[in-house]
Amino acid sequence: MALTGLATAFDLEAVPALYYEWWGSRESGIKVIARGIHDVDYCPSTRCRVTHELSLERPGDEPSRTFGVVEIRPNRFGARAFNEDPDLPWLAHATDPGEVGRELQAKGLLATSRIARVVPVRYRAGSRCLLLLDTGAGSVYAKILAADVERVARMAIAFHDAPPLLQPLGYSSKLHALVLPELLGSADLHRLAFDASRPAEVRLRWMRLSGAALATLHAAGGKSGPPRRLVDDARDLGASTAPLGRVEPALLPQFLEAVRRLLDTRLEEGPFVPSHGGFRTDQLLLVKGEPVIIDLDSLCWANPARDLGNFLAHLRWKAIREPHHAAFIGAAIPSFLEGYETVREVPAETWMARYEAASLLKIAGRRFRKLSVSEWPLVPRLLDEADALLGLSDRVAVPRAAAPEQPECVRKVLDVADMTARLRPLLDRPGPRRGPDVIRAELVWEKPGERWTIRYTLAGGVPEVIGKMFKDPARGRRSHETMQWLWDHEFGVPHPLGWIPQLSMLAYLPVPGRPIRDWLFDDRAAADMDLAAAWLAALHRSSLPLDRSFDVANELKNIREWAALVGERHPDHVRAAQRVSMRLAELAPELGAETGRPIHKDFHHEHVFVADRAHVIDLDEARLGDPTFDVAHFCAYLRLLGCCVPAMALTLGRRRDEFIAAYRRRSECDLGRRYDAFYAYTCLKIAKQLCTHRGVAPRPQAEEEYRQTAAMLREGLVALDCG
Repeated sequence: MALTGLATAFDLEAVPALYYEWWGSRESGIKVIARGIHDVDYCPSTRCRVTHELSLERPGDEPSRTFGVVEIRPNRFGARAFNEDPDLPWLAHATDPGEVGRELQAKGLLATSRIARVVPVRYRAGSRCLLLLDTGAGSVYAKILAADVERVARMAIAFHDAPPLLQPLGYSSKLHALVLPELLGSADLHRLAFDASRPAEVRLRWMRLSGAALATLHAAGGKSGPPRRLVDDARDLGASTAPLGRVEPALLPQFLEAVRRLLDTRLEEGPFVPSHGGFRTDQLLLVKGEPVIIDLDSLCWANPARDLGNFLAHLRWKAIREPHHAAFIGAAIPSFLEGYETVREVPAETWMARYEAASLLKIAGRRFRKLSVSEWPLVPRLLDEADALLGLSDRVAVPRAAAPEQPECVRKVLDVADMTARLRPLLDRPGPRRGPDVIRAELVWEKPGERWTIRYTLAGGVPEVIGKMFKDPARGRRSHETMQWLWDHEFGVPHPLGWIPQLSMLAYLPVPGRPIRDWLFDDRAAADMDLAAAWLAALHRSSLPLDRSFDVANELKNIREWAALVGERHPDHVRAAQRVSMRLAELAPELGAETGRPIHKDFHHEHVFVADRAHVIDLDEARLGDPTFDVAHFCAYLRLLGCCVPAMALTLGRRRDEFIAAYRRRSECDLGRRYDAFYAYTCLKIAKQLCTHRGVAPRPQAEEEYRQTAAMLREGLVALDCG
């Protein structure tokens, strides 16, 4: 409440108006476009600094990329350009092409003083900025630091015998700048390592080489300096206590206890080695197939376990945030450690566990300082895993968790040799060449005891294949027939390859495009809503043959069961859940008023991908019913996302309105009283999913689960006019 206007800084459609005063009025011809949120620094009731990625379009000029900063304080709200940073006063000089060119030429770091343009690449307000300097003879990078740039440069130069470390060309004390070479042909290892379309053995090799690269840095010689110790990291965690305590006070005691345990260590550290200070997969580039370590501004002397623990913590966090990468990460960690061991011995697991716990706490605290609200429900998991590591850190070794036992039917479909034989007939091409081999099988999703989804990686760069196995063969065959009919009639759906009756498995190729969920706050989102609505309206107009219909009696039974589950989980929510259930029972004639049109029945933002048109997945629930159901279902899940990300609720409300308007343009469907009933039905379904930790990710825990459940029940009551 003290930071008035905070929500405006997160509304990308409202943001440009904040900057027109800085770059001139709209009438001057300058157009400001907000591309996204680049960084956030939040301190409750004191300050929030939001950095935006912006494009400036001037008449007659090419659009230019820049950053803008909006700073909100009590009774003060201001916007500025990134190079007017009061904590980086030399940044204004570094972004002047003439001034930076003359300075770097005088230092012998450029052959010419003529710089055609200066492009900001990354920026952290008050801390650092990476600039691309374009000249006629090529490009270099300048990293502008608030820290002591001479210390960083001298330390990097001292580690000249660590080839994987990107060596600076030099530095400028005047500009507080490290000058770094452009690595032509380089690629971001983080992006490549988690690209599942690439062979797993290649990605694991990169992880192994990354381990060896870090060990090479740790083995570098040079004169030692003051070390960075675990207690220093633990003290820095104090900056996160205020945001965490304001947003999730119930988590604060657990966080503070973990910090206390880190500070209370009596184990002796050392010997210390050259340390990167922030080692993660996104601190590595691939150059000619070999990893190069970048971002040198955190170089220090430290326990080697510090870099390793940080690396493992960020992999663990990625597995929590994106569970479909968990299997690869499980294989990547031993590959990384094996690579490290080719150069030097891995540090004691006691220290590895403690430093990994410290990094997990740092990641948890940053979720609140950066207002990463969609990730707040995952913070309890981070704290629990940090606790577990601290509990194990006094032991000689930290045992790894055993892999869960899989049912026999699942183990069978994970056998690459067997699946090569079964998939090859579906993939064989005309001519003498046989179909490709399966080289990796990865379970990516399951509804225990009912359905399992497996990703198959194929040799030779062939696109991956998805296999969906069903416990109920009739249900699986029905899903295959639905997908095949839609594919044959040119709908955007996965390309079905065939039905494997012996496994009750549907095999298909994944849909192209980007998931609509990742672009709901982008400036292209309105067009995406239009594409999604077009796909849905076309389905509702189609003659898709289906042998199931929306069964009102069965749905009312489900509704009663959902209300009971919610009440059992949260007794103080039972009255609201039962009121929704009973009111829907009274509206049974409305629910069954129209049951003769094809509907998806599970249509939401997680199931829609967009490219030149929309593509929709998960057709298992398709049946005949009321088209209004799908529209209300989609909108209710957008509302759930608004509950997860309150700062973006207004934007998501606009997405809902855009979707409904687009659907109405393409359909004669009357979204009246039945829409409200189906919307309330979906709200109760979502409340049940929240209470059983099912449904779309992220799945909240503890108080966040309680809050979101209450919010969705309120939505249902308001829709039924009985709130």
